[in-house]
Amino acid sequence: MHFGILKIPNVASAFIYFKVFYMGIRIQSLDIIHKAASSCFTRGNLWAMGSQICSFSNSEANQWLRRNGFKTVIDSGWLENPTPIFQAMGFSDYIDVDINDQARRILDLTQTLPKDCNAVADMVLDSGTLEHIFELPTALRNMNRLLKPGGVIVHITPVTFFDHGFVNVNPSLYKRFYEVNGYKQLFMTFQITIHNPLRVPRISSSWMPPILARFNLPFGNHNRFDWVRSMRWLSSVARLPKNLLLVGAFQKRDDRKEFKIPSDVWID
Repeated sequence: MHFGILKIPNVASAFIYFKVFYMGIRIQSLDIIHKAASSCFTRGNLWAMGSQICSFSNSEANQWLRRNGFKTVIDSGWLENPTPIFQAMGFSDYIDVDINDQARRILDLTQTLPKDCNAVADMVLDSGTLEHIFELPTALRNMNRLLKPGGVIVHITPVTFFDHGFVNVNPSLYKRFYEVNGYKQLFMTFQITIHNPLRVPRISSSWMPPILARFNLPFGNHNRFDWVRSMRWLSSVARLPKNLLLVGAFQKRDDRKEFKIPSDVWID
């Protein structure tokens, strides 16, 4: 995340205005996107919610590309634009969405989308944007209107961030919304910050180098091990790690225009 001037342009607009305030794609997020892309029916357009930059160097990008068998090479003059990395994954075009003058497409996700925005994306990437939008249900439905049948939506959203955006989410938000609207859940897991897991106050720097400070838990249920269920159990006996991110990917199965509102019944 790169900090800058933060504005809310008027009371009527509930979508935060990022003037020079960009959302960041971390190197660990590339694993998530690459995993989710393997389920896309086609790899035409990738639409990212929020103006995005990559929060890693060109050498780190090249290491990741080589490790995953891609021949693309990012040169030293690269300006943290994710386009060449997504193109290496097979996507022909990259469009980021925001209401600032930095985005390729100016859209307010709290308002009705233009007709040319229905079913246009092969992947929708929400890498830390939804929590900054006050009209969360409207934004969630709009993100899904952008997606083609057979396309995949990816969420990377805070669970335990303090004073960041408007909300932290529970796994049940995505699980129930996509379940009642006919989507296939590809995976749900977490990114975990381990440099200060007990939230002990720090006087200076983190305890670990940034490259080791965040990692993805495995995707899906390996040997019937459910990370969401285990994290729920962990939260009942201990404090969850600081800056925990929920990661989920869901595939659209039909071309419905209206989305059902999920209900949540909790029996304890």
